[in-house]
Amino acid sequence: VCLAIGGVPIFAALAAWPGNMVVAVVCLSGCYGIACGLALGPLYLLSVELFPAEIRVLGFGLTFNLAFSYVGGTASVVAQALDSLHPVAPGVYVASLGGFSALSAVVARRLRARGKLPSYMVTAKASAETWHEATSI
Repeated sequence: VCLAIGGVPIFAALAAWPGNMVVAVVCLSGCYGIACGLALGPLYLLSVELFPAEIRVLGFGLTFNLAFSYVGGTASVVAQALDSLHPVAPGVYVASLGGFSALSAVVARRLRARGKLPSYMVTAKASAETWHEATSI
């Protein structure tokens, strides 16, 4: 949501002051740093629920790295092409990716509420019972 909301204003500020290093540092490091931190923080908590424990590392690692390589690997080429159209166009691209991510999260939440998306989250009680059984003689 932060990237969807902040994508266009950040690139608009960069386009308005193209040679100002302070604006560049504040926009890219400050604003995008905060947005990425807010976006990536819950990602790891969500990944615990997506895969069973036996394949959690493989499932999360494979999907995470493939998605980042496809989107991140092409981001510079897409941003360069969009920048030739309009200086704010890369911000629209970032905002659309942020909007797509937010929409995906809403759909996943609704599917989980309807029972159509499994949750492999281990409750604290189940975890304590399993630990007690494993350590009892």
